[in-house]
Amino acid sequence: MHKTRLPNGLTVWMVTGHDDVRAVLTDPRISKDLRNGRTALAAAGFDLPDDEDGADMNHADPPVHTRLRSLVARVFTGRRVRDLEPWIQRLADELVDGFGNDGLGNDRAVDLIAAYAAPLPVTVICELLGVPAHDRALVRQLSTRLFAEENTSGQDLRGYIADLVREKRQRPDGALLSDLVEVSDGGDRLSAAELASMTFLLLVAGHETTVNLIGNGVHALLTNPGQRAMLAARPELLGSAVEEFLRYDPPVRHGTFRCAVENVEIGDETIPAGAVVVVDLAAANRDARQYMDPNDLAISRKVSGHLAFGHGIHHCVGAPLARTQGRIAIATLLRRLPAMTLAGPPSRRTAGIMSGFGTLPVAW
Repeated sequence: MHKTRLPNGLTVWMVTGHDDVRAVLTDPRISKDLRNGRTALAAAGFDLPDDEDGADMNHADPPVHTRLRSLVARVFTGRRVRDLEPWIQRLADELVDGFGNDGLGNDRAVDLIAAYAAPLPVTVICELLGVPAHDRALVRQLSTRLFAEENTSGQDLRGYIADLVREKRQRPDGALLSDLVEVSDGGDRLSAAELASMTFLLLVAGHETTVNLIGNGVHALLTNPGQRAMLAARPELLGSAVEEFLRYDPPVRHGTFRCAVENVEIGDETIPAGAVVVVDLAAANRDARQYMDPNDLAISRKVSGHLAFGHGIHHCVGAPLARTQGRIAIATLLRRLPAMTLAGPPSRRTAGIMSGFGTLPVAW
């Protein structure tokens, strides 16, 4: 537990230990509704809504969260993800087929983020939601700028999504967003504001985390040749390898803000009511009390309880889709480009909660 001040001036309680992070993620006294930390957040310049209209799953507690997640779960099903697998495989192969050069005249070299790790999950989530093909580059651009902390990009993306929701209401197409418009539970439906917030969450989180999973996983293999050789020789380890990538270099480095609704004791510390709490997922995943040699990549490790996708009622609803894409994307590269190597220093993305690479130059 660390009481610390963020660069924006907000004082938070940072929780880093694996068991303590799990405890916070399941403690109903630590809320995802930011209005419970209004005083602290307002002092740091955050502007909070006055009501629950347009709440998304990421910023709601039960019973609001329970209702929203239940409605989404009716249409975002495991079967829907499984049905996508052959198409995702074809898409991965088509992207590799399109590899040419890195734009600098170097044949057999690309920036893997721009050429593969980003377009694959962007295309998948846009196809799943029903975003028109001609808008997908715009969605990726606005999302990337959002995590670079360009404030207007969030407004621009929300404006685009509001237009898209109206389009699906008028002309449903059978995609996930159209099904969200129609889904109901005993006559209960998502409001227009809830649909827009939910779409924003699914669209952004639904691809940004997977971009990082693919990029971080490939980088981990390229910088750990022994582990790469093991995976090439034992492809049956791919499932455990993806879990280890998620533990070793998670796509999201820390959770979004939580707020204590009353005094909460964790270990020897007391988080006061109204305080803002941040869980450090990356630190928890490297806790030596939970994992032996936590700073080593070990694709055969029996990873149990990693927190890359969170824990408890807010565990990422899109985790099965991210895992599926990660497995397919990395297996395809190992099969198609067995001699792939780093072609230069990569660049990390450092803004916001995401943890991944902005560029990842590779050659083969």
